[in-house]
Amino acid sequence: DAVWADDLHHQIRVHVAHEHEGYYEDFTGGMEDLAATVRQGWFFTGQRSKHMKESRGTDPAPLAPRQFVVCIQNHDQIGNRAEGERLSHDVDLPTYRAASALLLVLPETPLLFMGQEWAASSPFLFFTDHNDELGRQVTEGRRAEFASFAAFGDPARRARIPDPQAESSFERSRVNWRELDVIDHASTLRLYQRLLGLRATSAPLRNAGRDAFDARALDDETVLIERRDGAERVWVVVRLGGAGIANVPNARRAQVMLTTEDPDLAPDPQPIDVAAREDTVQVRFARPGAVLLRGSGFAT
Repeated sequence: DAVWADDLHHQIRVHVAHEHEGYYEDFTGGMEDLAATVRQGWFFTGQRSKHMKESRGTDPAPLAPRQFVVCIQNHDQIGNRAEGERLSHDVDLPTYRAASALLLVLPETPLLFMGQEWAASSPFLFFTDHNDELGRQVTEGRRAEFASFAAFGDPARRARIPDPQAESSFERSRVNWRELDVIDHASTLRLYQRLLGLRATSAPLRNAGRDAFDARALDDETVLIERRDGAERVWVVVRLGGAGIANVPNARRAQVMLTTEDPDLAPDPQPIDVAAREDTVQVRFARPGAVLLRGSGFAT
């Protein structure tokens, strides 16, 4: 059995896309909270929800990490947006690659929404095919539900929200497979393929026990994921905003497995500089990105 766990999605959306309205008001998007969400599987474990005005969540400890289905986008989180925007529509490509790398190195089970793996340009709109009367109510209700959002306070702006009953809403939501020949999309697909390959073949990335991983904030923009299997280690340094330097402690003989700025994975690569010292690795980012390192180390 598994359970949908949307808190990771919400933390990332708040941080990289600056969402704050609706249920996003419960999330800070800070790296400490993001790391806690990764460690636990979900963020709320009984604390009070500002949005729901009551306590939310239960203790996740009895569940194995793979029982949590996590995502950075899914049909609800895209389709329920007024204009069906994907995460890749609201952030730049380096940030999208970094968020994608984070998702695919976690011990939880990742969900990939159609076209996510190549940063599809098509929206995913809310569409329906009801009879005329019910369809009219759905259209009116759909637009009314956004009245409390700042971007749609103007009735004229709400009237431009795509009509769920319109065939065009369905047609616009189809993915365009021809995009796979376009460099931005093709390079993103290669990133997903390589990360999924490592997830399947690397012993630390395959070991999904609760005692075989850790997550912690390195600074306000960077989170460190450590995966373990015996003496083997994989460290994943993910920077979700701007340029900066991060230090990975307790890393021995670390070697680079992959970066999101590898020439075949980034159309305009800005290399991530990795300087390995005896027990520390310094990672210098020119912009948001991620790097996977492998080696041996001590428990942290």
